[in-house]
Amino acid sequence: MLMSGAAGASLFDKNLRGAILGGAIGAVIGGAIAFKTEFGQNMVPVQGYGVLILIGFITAVVLTELRMPLIGVKYFHLLDLALTGCLLGILGARIFYVLMNWNDFTPWTNGVFDASRLPRMLYIWEGGLVFYGAFLVAIPWTYLYCRRHKLPAIPLLDLAAPSLIIGQAFGRIGCFMTGCCFGRVCTLPWAVTFPGRADNLPGSPPFEAQVALGQISAQAARSAPVHPTQLYSSLAAFLTYAFLYTYWPRRKYDGQVFALTLIMAGTTRFFEEMLRNDDAPPFPQIAESVTIAQWLAIPIVLIGFAFLFYFRKKNTIFVPPTMPI
Repeated sequence: MLMSGAAGASLFDKNLRGAILGGAIGAVIGGAIAFKTEFGQNMVPVQGYGVLILIGFITAVVLTELRMPLIGVKYFHLLDLALTGCLLGILGARIFYVLMNWNDFTPWTNGVFDASRLPRMLYIWEGGLVFYGAFLVAIPWTYLYCRRHKLPAIPLLDLAAPSLIIGQAFGRIGCFMTGCCFGRVCTLPWAVTFPGRADNLPGSPPFEAQVALGQISAQAARSAPVHPTQLYSSLAAFLTYAFLYTYWPRRKYDGQVFALTLIMAGTTRFFEEMLRNDDAPPFPQIAESVTIAQWLAIPIVLIGFAFLFYFRKKNTIFVPPTMPI
């Protein structure tokens, strides 16, 4: 599959694949040099957060690949989009998180520049990827890629955009394992608690947040019970993807599924934020309880409705070519 793609790809694409492959090989070699091989010594920790993101990525690619023949696009285009989109998506998601939590990452402390704080911006294994960042980067990149390679952009977005949601579904389980994106304190039977401090290491994100607010003692073993908002979000994402996946064959016009993806993603996130407790409202003078994610959800939903009416007015259905593009 990769060889057939390389044969018809531009020199830019070949170099890009080579750079990605070289980077992967370099990472393996670097890991072999940096860590000893003796069993039980200096072992590389496996982070559940990263594993779940990887599972979500692979699942999204496989489910999209199964349907690529339905729009007459060759498989190698999906591989290119998956690799580049993943890298750009993670970058966008991390940048978005850092900007949303700038006070935790800024190298300027008390008027002094502290360069030692800069590397922490890259510590994605600690959690801290905002789905909106990946979402807002991956979609424009997919459109630009399609324009460059003369592919049907809107039909491909119809097919691929829901896969971002299935990736989020697995990623939120990773959030639950890390403790980020936590919910408000509650007493429901399914409320969960997260670990406190141990061996002079910080506690989980909800634990540290509750200590800072004076809700629990720093010596407590675990956090107070909270809503498992990560699992709420995961369930909502799975249901959203299931609907979009089954609706795709029944779509009335090109762009409908893509527009519905924006509407459903923004709507579910807006209501999820009502139960979350990890983000402070950015504009309390305007709305004391509206988070930045909710402020962003509003235009995303409105843009989705605008696209829905726009594509409905165009009322076109892409007919796949006899020979794959």
